Amino acid sequence: MNSLFAEKTNLDTGRGYRSFLMMTGLLLLICIGIRIWFWYATHLTFEDALITFRYAENVASGNGFVYNIDERVLGTTTPLWTFMLAGVKYAGADLFSASKILSILFDTITCLLIAAIMYPFGVRIAVLFAAFFATSPAIIPVTISGMETSLLLCSMSVALLGYTRKDILFGVGLALTILTRIDGILYAAVFAGMGLLRDRKWTLRQLVITCLCCLPWYIFSFIYFGNILPQSLLAKRAVYQLEINSSAAPFLGTFTPFLDSHFLKILIKTAMLILLGTGIVLLFRRKSVILPICLFFLLYSLIFMFSRVIIFIWYLIPPIFVSYVLLAVAIDWYISKAQKSISSKILHNALFPFLLIAIFSLNIVFIQVKIENWGQVQKFEKEVRQTIGLWLKNNAKPGSKIFLEPIGYIGYFAGSELNIQDEIGLLTPIAAKHRNNSTNWYIKTVQTLKPDYIIQYAAALKNNEAEGTRAALFTGNEERAWFFSNFQVEKIIKAKGTYPLITQKEKEYIIFKRMDKAF
Repeated sequence: MNSLFAEKTNLDTGRGYRSFLMMTGLLLLICIGIRIWFWYATHLTFEDALITFRYAENVASGNGFVYNIDERVLGTTTPLWTFMLAGVKYAGADLFSASKILSILFDTITCLLIAAIMYPFGVRIAVLFAAFFATSPAIIPVTISGMETSLLLCSMSVALLGYTRKDILFGVGLALTILTRIDGILYAAVFAGMGLLRDRKWTLRQLVITCLCCLPWYIFSFIYFGNILPQSLLAKRAVYQLEINSSAAPFLGTFTPFLDSHFLKILIKTAMLILLGTGIVLLFRRKSVILPICLFFLLYSLIFMFSRVIIFIWYLIPPIFVSYVLLAVAIDWYISKAQKSISSKILHNALFPFLLIAIFSLNIVFIQVKIENWGQVQKFEKEVRQTIGLWLKNNAKPGSKIFLEPIGYIGYFAGSELNIQDEIGLLTPIAAKHRNNSTNWYIKTVQTLKPDYIIQYAAALKNNEAEGTRAALFTGNEERAWFFSNFQVEKIIKAKGTYPLITQKEKEYIIFKRMDKAF
């Protein structure tokens, strides 16, 4: 019987163990090397990472846990990552480099932890997971993005290690997962439920540890912000009410071939879907100790597919991460079946190394494509949105209010002396309230906030559709006339390059300045 489904297994600690250590060590070096390569090839930093960067810089500077100075709004869902970045900023480090170094470190730890967790269940499974994770074309860009995702995966791995070993790391890992990102609550809930079925008393003790670790943050959040739920979460739930197919498509496109037309992609994703199904069936059939990650994969995917919100790439990483475990389980099972029917000893021994080489080679090809694509995106960010932020920093008076939608690059490079207010309401609760309750939300928000500058997509004004939600900016010509009679065009900034991966509507921005007679 495959040892995957046993609670504990005594494996050979001789030659097999040394081979496992050598292969794992090589894959860890590959894990680090590929991420450094991707970093220097793209210099990628995601738009949303810069929101956290600004919070971290204000914490480090003594301005408090705020985005805008003196405005206590919880606009980030990752307090642990924010405090961690604040610490390295306080020590004098550059956040762009430090966030990537830390993420590479966390990915390396994650790869090592999961390989160690899976080793007692089968050497091939452990090595296969490490190979998938180390060379993942989906995870690597997010690792280099400056986001908190690598810390999240590492925290999830710590919790899984504690769960399989039944020690304190389970409670601590769940706390780290929850504090790293709010969707970590689902991971904690799944493991808590399965843990209670497995060993009620032990799980309750671990959950007490989790609560004690999380409690200081939630007490601080309630006292400091008046709320324990991030404003960004509340705003997205209120504003992003899209069609279900909008939120389902990224998951279907990631794990199934249904949305692809390219033959090779259909072939690969069909094979992956079969393997994922096999892995899920195997875990359920044998009641594996790692079954909770399978349940998390299914629940997380279903909840986000039906969420009707915009699915950003980092939302896909937790299920992709878990899918590598399921793929490793299934491939190991199929290898065992295949080897029983192979009479040639050479072919028998060559099957597994051949699969590893195939995984590595295929992923390298995809990574090269990702480098080209994400390099283009980063070049656009620097040419357009970073330029807008620097223009505001050099031209707007300190304390000026800036109203816009894409606050990451523009808000960060505009500097902390300017007050950033956003259309979605991630940092501006009144904007989310107006968007949720009023058809004339845009003009009503502008009249309430009285911004000194407004930055708007040229396409949004032309089409009368807000970016992301397609809600009308103006309900009629009267509102449009009011806007243009109170705000004048100050500058137009648009992309000079072609940037085929960037939608046309994002390539041109208009900076409006409030006229003296306004309001």
